[in-house]
Amino acid sequence: VAGNDLVAKSYQFMAEELSGFNIPVSQLELVRTHESAKFRYVNFRQLHQGLEIINSRLTLKFTKNDEVILFGLDVFNDINLSTTPTISESQAKTLAQAGLENIETVTAEPQLRVLAIPGEQQYTFRLVRTIFVAAIDDERVPENWEVLVDAHNGQLLSRSNLVVQVTPRRPSNNRPEAGGNLRMYGTVYPDHPYAPDSLVALPHLQ
Repeated sequence: VAGNDLVAKSYQFMAEELSGFNIPVSQLELVRTHESAKFRYVNFRQLHQGLEIINSRLTLKFTKNDEVILFGLDVFNDINLSTTPTISESQAKTLAQAGLENIETVTAEPQLRVLAIPGEQQYTFRLVRTIFVAAIDDERVPENWEVLVDAHNGQLLSRSNLVVQVTPRRPSNNRPEAGGNLRMYGTVYPDHPYAPDSLVALPHLQ
């Protein structure tokens, strides 16, 4: 691919080889470029009317000879969405706390975002407020909930705890106590993808 630099080469490749995908090039924002020993990478994200589309990505992988050997597209060219919220930040904070206990703090990202929800042969798009709810569970383990609240109707679209742990717990409610040893296995192709797969131990998993 021709071009003065890696970003220019990326746009050139989109124009020459990916025109059939109707990529919304004007909505792309460069995230980063980086290199490994053999390859170079370019990653973009998509903005709709200046708002980040959650988990959007356009990525290209180049050899050191400027050959594209991989591209990936998680971008959208059919977004029809009002970016004017009807749910205020304070309302979203209240809605995000539903069902949670021992709450310590509730904060909101000032910037609205867009969530693409996959459906049957198409996506639907929601304008969302991102709320963080910090709490403590009944065993004094911190919780940090990331909550996506629909900024038009207040629906809770996603709630996930960013604090992830694996620890032995005291037996309660007839639950067995967790041990300290964890052995992980994976189904892999030990020789090549056309040979039978095998269930093998993963000794170096951190």
